[in-house]
Amino acid sequence: MESPWIQILIAALTSSAFTSAVLIGLAFLGRSLIERWLSRGLEKYKAELQATLEEYKAELQATNDRELEHYRYQVNALFNRVTKIHEKEIEVLPTVWQKLQDAYAHVFRFTKLLQRYPVFDSMTEPQLTEFLKESKLSDYHKQKLLEAPNKDQYYSQTIFKYELQEVSECIADFHNYILYNRIFLSPDLSAEFKAVDALLHHVVSIKALAEESRDPQLAINAFQEVQDKAGPMIEKIERLVQKRLHLPEAE
Repeated sequence: MESPWIQILIAALTSSAFTSAVLIGLAFLGRSLIERWLSRGLEKYKAELQATLEEYKAELQATNDRELEHYRYQVNALFNRVTKIHEKEIEVLPTVWQKLQDAYAHVFRFTKLLQRYPVFDSMTEPQLTEFLKESKLSDYHKQKLLEAPNKDQYYSQTIFKYELQEVSECIADFHNYILYNRIFLSPDLSAEFKAVDALLHHVVSIKALAEESRDPQLAINAFQEVQDKAGPMIEKIERLVQKRLHLPEAE
């Protein structure tokens, strides 16, 4: 015969109230377990996400640092190139200006209408000897001068060739310097230097043609172009050079 306590226990287990209580307890326990599992999973996910985010931030920072360093290098390289070009321009401008002044002075003297030559018929022999000693004529031309029946004519024609060669070499020196260094000149200055260079070549060729053809009008035209065109062009170049060199005279 079963114990009364066992009968009470069986009755309690089979009762609906007890069953409900058990189910509620199991549900609560299951919910707690699920919540704990989800909580642990969420924390793990958050940790992984945070780690991924920190890794991405580190990679992004490294990329930004590399790009910044690259841009800094490019800027510095560009600045160095610009600085070197500007330094070269500061070096070139005074030199090209000096060569222009030298070429202009030679052309002005070469084309001026009143040329002074010695009068050999009025010279004594010691004076003639001293003159030839200081003359730029070669020994050959000195001897030819002594033998010439018209020494004045021979000397003027011969010395003109010397002067033509001298002024041509001077202009060529100016021309070549512009050619070799024009990359360091600003476009406006480069254009002005080229224009005055062409003009100086032009007037020298006119003067040479005037001498060859014995045409005084051509000689007058050459000198007028030097005065009327070359002079104002050089004044304009002077202002541009002063401006590039930041001189107060250009303000």
